[in-house]
Amino acid sequence: MKLKLTLKHTNIGIKIIGVVLTIIGLVFLSDPTSLNLKIGFASILIGILIVFVISIKVTPEKIFDKQIKGNIEVILKIIKELNLKGNAIIIPKTENLTEERIIIPLKIEKNSKYQI
Repeated sequence: MKLKLTLKHTNIGIKIIGVVLTIIGLVFLSDPTSLNLKIGFASILIGILIVFVISIKVTPEKIFDKQIKGNIEVILKIIKELNLKGNAIIIPKTENLTEERIIIPLKIEKNSKYQI
């Protein structure tokens, strides 16, 4: 497996932005006026937070496909068990669900990998 490091890679791009914001903050602190001090400290703080705290986790495509497949299988089984003529499910409002939901599954082809 070859890892390509480009600016499109989210973690690297975000880290670069954090470093740039930190450098900009240091530049503003070099000329200490009231406004420059505020901008400098804010920029340094945001830059450091971006570099050290914020990180985006990327879900691999195989795991994402399996999660979607599981949800589609459950919805299709519910429709099949209820002997529904249509393709939609209405979930009423409950104490855990604050509003009604209508689930309309995608049209599943006969040779689809999501077929039951």
